[in-house]
Amino acid sequence: MSQLKEISNALMSSVLSSVGSFRLFGLEEETKEEKPVESEVEVYNPPEPITIDKLRNVNREFGVIYTCFPENRDEKFSHHPESYFTLSSKEKLLLLFAENFRRQFKEHYASRRPLVLAVENECQVQKFVSTTIRPTTLVEFSELIDNWRACASFLADHILYEPLENPTKIVSENV
Repeated sequence: MSQLKEISNALMSSVLSSVGSFRLFGLEEETKEEKPVESEVEVYNPPEPITIDKLRNVNREFGVIYTCFPENRDEKFSHHPESYFTLSSKEKLLLLFAENFRRQFKEHYASRRPLVLAVENECQVQKFVSTTIRPTTLVEFSELIDNWRACASFLADHILYEPLENPTKIVSENV
């Protein structure tokens, strides 16, 4: 095992010493002083190990709604509408309510996954994500909701299937 370390150290030192004498892309020998250029040397930084504390910290911060309401007026977002990088007073109030609900949910249901009620948009401004589930509007057809066979027969009775003349061609007009 120690021989392997010696070989890898020798290879690493020879590679690092040759960086100054060869250009990174052209592999042409330099005639000037042999100085390693910092922009050409890439140093490998191994990723930090994942620990339980880091996971707990990520879990604690996941889904948090920031109530300081920063606006991002960077020039690279100038082509976006103003509503993308600002928050109206109603949006701010909605985010306050959402953060209050998120805190209560996390306290009452600690074992569940955290809620994501607001995410950053392309301008790095948090916006509320509407995730409501609407009750069905087919209340008068309640027998269809729980019975897939009744639903299939309803569709078969009320939808007339007409195959396209050319099934591989995209339809260009409304039928």
